[in-house]
Amino acid sequence: MSPSNPDSIAPEPGLGVCFETAPRRALGFSARAVVAGLGPAAASQWEPEDPQLPELDFVEMRYSVLRRDGQCVYCGWRTSTLELDTVTDNHADIAPDSQVASDPLCHGYHHLADLGEGNGRIAYLPELDAGDVNHLQRMLMIELYEGDDEGKRDAKDLLNWLGSHSSYTAEAFGTDRPDVFAAVLNRVDPQVKQRRDAAFEGLALVYNPRLMHRFVSVWNGEVTTGVPRSRWHAFYQDAMRLTA
Repeated sequence: MSPSNPDSIAPEPGLGVCFETAPRRALGFSARAVVAGLGPAAASQWEPEDPQLPELDFVEMRYSVLRRDGQCVYCGWRTSTLELDTVTDNHADIAPDSQVASDPLCHGYHHLADLGEGNGRIAYLPELDAGDVNHLQRMLMIELYEGDDEGKRDAKDLLNWLGSHSSYTAEAFGTDRPDVFAAVLNRVDPQVKQRRDAAFEGLALVYNPRLMHRFVSVWNGEVTTGVPRSRWHAFYQDAMRLTA
């Protein structure tokens, strides 16, 4: 529409500052492959380890991949907390073409066995895109840890509301535990991935915020440059209406 048209809608100034290009990859559940010689990953370390190979400068490779993608390839978030995500789920595969940049919240979808006990639940949120669920969780975690008292109460209530949708998952699948999903995924033939993704459609990973606490201060500075806090409540309400 023309700017002179009174019915035209002007976007919020700065909205989308962290989303310069569209996401390129669907975000689905997976688990780190069980590989001889590789132990379990810590909840704080999901990137592949530097194999200390003379023919590979791992630090340079990591920098090159993160610079190449420039944002999370799953949700589109531009952040300084980007991590290497191994798309083959095999952390012994450190080829640059097997690595993409991922936001920590999206990265966790591929480390269901590595979250740690009590750090996540699989919730049924069929009307919400998984990336949008992560954007919502990011805002709520910022408010929970760095907001005012009212904001902290609202954030806690909304995180609990998201988590409450795991009851539907438990009813349908017999569990809402990410590690149980991971054990099943590691036994599934990769050739049936498309059918697997269809079976999990509408599911999202809801985190215990303590797992992401170390990123919150950085996110706070990044997210408030694009979306003012005064607009967050409207975002929450839109999400709740979609899943009502």
